[in-house]
Amino acid sequence: MNTGIFVTIGICGAVLLVYSLVERKVNQRPCPGCKFRVSKDAIDERCPKCGAFL
Repeated sequence: MNTGIFVTIGICGAVLLVYSLVERKVNQRPCPGCKFRVSKDAIDERCPKCGAFL
């Protein structure tokens, strides 16, 4: 019974990790100046880290 719980936790963790990596790749773009990842839907067209225009 304990192994089933550990397997379930491991599978759920792996699914969440894969989802977060795909979400980051699909919905964010890098800043051309500092490579900071910014949302594609950002209303403000400046990088929050370096202030460069996107």
